[in-house]
Amino acid sequence: MIGIIDITASKKLNQQAIVTKFLVFAIPVFPTGHYFIDRNNSAAYKAKPCKKNVLKGYSLTSLPIVFLVLLYLWDVFNVPIFPIFIIYGVAVSIFAFNYNIDLTAEEEKERLLFQKSITLNALPEYLILSEQIKIRDFIVTKLKTYLRDYDMDWLKNVQTANYDSFSLPLYFAAMGYEKEINKTAENLENYNILKNRYAEEIRNKHFSAI
Repeated sequence: MIGIIDITASKKLNQQAIVTKFLVFAIPVFPTGHYFIDRNNSAAYKAKPCKKNVLKGYSLTSLPIVFLVLLYLWDVFNVPIFPIFIIYGVAVSIFAFNYNIDLTAEEEKERLLFQKSITLNALPEYLILSEQIKIRDFIVTKLKTYLRDYDMDWLKNVQTANYDSFSLPLYFAAMGYEKEINKTAENLENYNILKNRYAEEIRNKHFSAI
């Protein structure tokens, strides 16, 4: 098998995940890129390197190499290879399918807020800077279009809490990316305020619908 293929995925939630692609010549040679894949919208965004995906990828595809080594040892030293290979295969499988699979409860809640707001549930910190800027600018343009105020200072509106429940989701999402692009204590504080208010807004709507 020769080509570039998806070996591993992690941070899976609602058909969206971080995927690592490998260049493969029968076995993986090296990772060629990390992407956040949104299968709901057939979209891909460049992600920061995911070391855990790389470890999982190499562990899964180390099986044929280990088998060849064991064949050599069996031929030269008469080593009982099958019990060793079975134990190794089980260990690799357990590691690959349980390492870095589950999200924390807080991480899942936060991603669901982003998905409800802009359909993309990647946390901004998953993505590289250029993708963060592109998505932030897209959200801000969408926000200005929605409010029909193309000259507004959206960051000032955040600082003065000049938003309503209808614009809150877009302010929340935009601020989520802004606090990663420009990492200041003020941006982080404003993001946490928006996140808590947006989460509370969703809870209130849920209870009122019951």
